[in-house]
Amino acid sequence: MHIQALADSCLKTMDLESMDGTSFFAYKINANGQVVGECWCAAQSKAALWDPANGMRDIGALPGSICSNAYGINNIGQVVGGCRTDSGNRAFLWDPVNGMRDLGNLPGATHNIAYDINSYGQVVGSSGIPTEKRAFLWDPATGMKDLGTLPDGSQSRAYGVNDNAQVVGFSGNSAWSRAFLWDEKYGMMDLGCLPGGTESKAYGINNNGQIVGFSSTPAGNRAFLWDPASGMKNLGTLPDGIESRALGITDDGQVVGFSVCTSGRRAFIWDSVNGMRDLNVLLKEECQKTGRMFTDARAIKKGTKGKTLIATRHDDGGCIVESIKMSSLDN
Repeated sequence: MHIQALADSCLKTMDLESMDGTSFFAYKINANGQVVGECWCAAQSKAALWDPANGMRDIGALPGSICSNAYGINNIGQVVGGCRTDSGNRAFLWDPVNGMRDLGNLPGATHNIAYDINSYGQVVGSSGIPTEKRAFLWDPATGMKDLGTLPDGSQSRAYGVNDNAQVVGFSGNSAWSRAFLWDEKYGMMDLGCLPGGTESKAYGINNNGQIVGFSSTPAGNRAFLWDPASGMKNLGTLPDGIESRALGITDDGQVVGFSVCTSGRRAFIWDSVNGMRDLNVLLKEECQKTGRMFTDARAIKKGTKGKTLIATRHDDGGCIVESIKMSSLDN
C-alpha cells in the first residue's frame, strides 16, 4: 500500500494480489471496493473476484469450460462475464450464495458474453455467432432480450447498463460502427460521432444518462462524454497524446480511461473543473518509487465515506487507486 499527499487530500494505492503469483487484470469495481477481472496462469484466464476482506478468489467456470473472464459487478456482489468452451462462449451470472449460472443465449447463438450488471440484477452483453452478434438485456424475471441493431447494421454489442435499464454499446456492420443508447421506450438511438468522425463506441453510462466511450476524429480516436442535454463532447488527450478512450463514469460525472501518448499508454481521470489528468502525474511518488506506469483506468465508483475508487492496471497487474477527501478529484 502507498499513500501520497495531494493538496488538501491524499491518494492511496493498493495492489490486488493475484492467485499463485499470476497476473491479474481488473475490469470493474463496486462501491464496496470489490474488483472483478481475470487471473492468467499457464496461458489460461480464470474469472476472479478481489475483496478487501478476503483477497483474491477464483469464482470458477461453467461445466465444460476451458477458461473464464469476469467483466462486471454490482454493489451487492453479483458478477457477470463469460466462459469459453470448445463449441463457443457462455455468458454467466455469479453470486456468493448460488454460484455460477448460465444466462442462456439468443436463438441460434453460440458465442455469448456478459459485460455489465446493474443494481437490479439486469445484465447486458452480446449473443450470436462470431460474425454476427446482437446486444442483449437479460432480466431475472423475463430472461434474455435481443436489442436489435441500428438501421442498416448487422451486429451490435452492449457494454454498459444503468439502474434505469438504459443500455449503451455499439452497432454497425463491416463498414461502420456507431455508439448507441437503448431504452425500453425509444429503442436504440444512434449517438453519432465527434466532428469529422466515422466510428464510435460507448462503454459506460451513469444513472443520470451521461455516457462515455470514444469516437474517431480526423486527428485520431478521442474519448467522449455524451450528455442528454448537450450531446457529445470531446475530452481530448493527455499532453503528447495520440488517442484516448473513456471507459467509466460516476454519477457526478468523473470519467476514467486511457490516453495513448508518445511516452506510452497512460491512465487518466477527467472532471469538468480540472479536465483530463494523468494518474501517473497525480501518483508521481508511487511511480518513481516502483518504476511502474499506470496504463489503464478501467472503472470508477463512489465508495463509502466519500471515497472515490478507481480500478486501474499498471505494468505488474491490477491496482485500486482510492481518493480520500480529495477536493481535487471529488468536485
